[in-house]
Amino acid sequence: MRTAHWVCWCVTSLSVAASAADLTESRFTQVFNDVSVITPGTQTTAKALVNDLVRSPQLVRTGPASRAELLAQDQTLTRVGANTLFSFDPRGRTINLKQGSVLFHSPTGRGGGTIKTGGASAAVLGTTLMIVATPNGGFKGIVLEGKGKFTLPNGESRNLKAGQLLFVLPGSRAFGPTLNINLGKMVEGSGLVKGYTTELASMPKVQSAVSVQQGQISAGKMQDTGLLVGNNASKDTVTVIDPATFYAAVMENKTKAEKALKNDVDITGMTIPLDQVFPRSKFSKGIPWADILSYALLADDVTIASGETFIPPIGGRDFGDEETGVFGIIAKDKLSIAGDVDFRPTPVAGHPGYTPPGLALGADRLDIADGSTLRYLAPASLWIGAGQDVRLTGVKIEAQGGSLSLQSIGGDVTLQGGWLAAGQQEGDSVTVASRKGNVTLHDMALVGRTVQVSGKKVVDVRNVTFTMPGGASQLLPTSIAMQADTLVLANIDFPSSPVRLTSRVGALADNPNTRAPIMNGYVNFYENVTVNHHAAQDYIRSDANPTGNIRIMPLQP
Repeated sequence: MRTAHWVCWCVTSLSVAASAADLTESRFTQVFNDVSVITPGTQTTAKALVNDLVRSPQLVRTGPASRAELLAQDQTLTRVGANTLFSFDPRGRTINLKQGSVLFHSPTGRGGGTIKTGGASAAVLGTTLMIVATPNGGFKGIVLEGKGKFTLPNGESRNLKAGQLLFVLPGSRAFGPTLNINLGKMVEGSGLVKGYTTELASMPKVQSAVSVQQGQISAGKMQDTGLLVGNNASKDTVTVIDPATFYAAVMENKTKAEKALKNDVDITGMTIPLDQVFPRSKFSKGIPWADILSYALLADDVTIASGETFIPPIGGRDFGDEETGVFGIIAKDKLSIAGDVDFRPTPVAGHPGYTPPGLALGADRLDIADGSTLRYLAPASLWIGAGQDVRLTGVKIEAQGGSLSLQSIGGDVTLQGGWLAAGQQEGDSVTVASRKGNVTLHDMALVGRTVQVSGKKVVDVRNVTFTMPGGASQLLPTSIAMQADTLVLANIDFPSSPVRLTSRVGALADNPNTRAPIMNGYVNFYENVTVNHHAAQDYIRSDANPTGNIRIMPLQP
């Protein structure tokens, strides 16, 4: 029996797809953290916002722990990974990828495009593809579903099927070997596939391709070698890492971190115990949110019972912006917060321009005392999340100078009372998400320049306002997006901002605002859903698109 060997490609990737029409501009649909647009010539840089349009030859740049999603008029979707710099070429359907990774998905029949990196170029055809620039000036691509075709300028081409990876070598004169990869592991671990508030349109086809591979393994037609693909390749070889060697090296570095995960930590004073703090290189990727962390306090259980906690400085010796990352307080089991806490960055003497890190609070189980107030008093973002259910009552959470994200990876998110507030600068967003369950938001406020709420099954939002309680701020969102299989809304007065509501069917349920029975798969205006105190159903665009979205536009009814 012929056995094919396949490898686990552990590089975060994106996919590339295009349509037959020119791909010279796209609109941002989702923005996470540090995303900017650079205009050549003037070299002006602007922070990217949802609904902003980026046109060639403008460049899109993402920082650490940052990503973005863009949608073209022809429904070509582009997702951009962290530390990426790319642009659309003014001519035709060419993507210039200077560094990092991009994911493209285009509907069937929309054609292909050309990928250019520092030293390689190839025409690429396929509906959902991932492209990653390699340090030597080439790039590697993977087909997530269906079939793909890579063609060099000299006419040489390779056909790929779902789950295959190909190197395009520097100089654009040759390919590296075609490899089968562990598609299921790669998809499950990719934040660019899973880390957005809306599911990739082709995800059912991707999952089907994963199932086919798993069937081939079960039948003995494929074997998982466990090898990791490196970034170097020739015409006949690809650098891989032997799992035993790799495991030994990793274990040597993370022994102390693993021991830390068996300890409990009580933070009762203003400082964090530094003997429990480790750089990302020392702890396993199995740690929650490891992909966004630069340093983290690690423990089995963490209890915070201090009214004020200072986050230690992290970064390079010069504390420059490029060195600033995210600091995590991560509990393997349970993170408990006993009452009000103000998190503050530690001032760095002699470095007045030091940019504080983002802050991530994570655990399998999250327990925040009812009525507590949590604030990160820094010009940076705050992430809070759990592996299981997140249930908060009367809790107030504020990221004073950045975006705020609250999510459950494996359970429901249920918030009753309180409020979530991001900063007031352009691009500061509030995100509430459940990857596998429901999101319930009742009797509370959401404050951010953009607001995004997503759940796998049901998003139920009732008696929610979009201004700070008590009139502390009249800032209104510039856009609002909600997504789930079924949306249920009640007692909401949307502001004059674009609103995108995405459900499985992508249509408004019958008899809106009449307390009619909930219709699964639809957007349900259960009662008193308005726009500036007018019935919200009168604001829905008649050209609702077929991707599951309906839009409420700030127009007169």
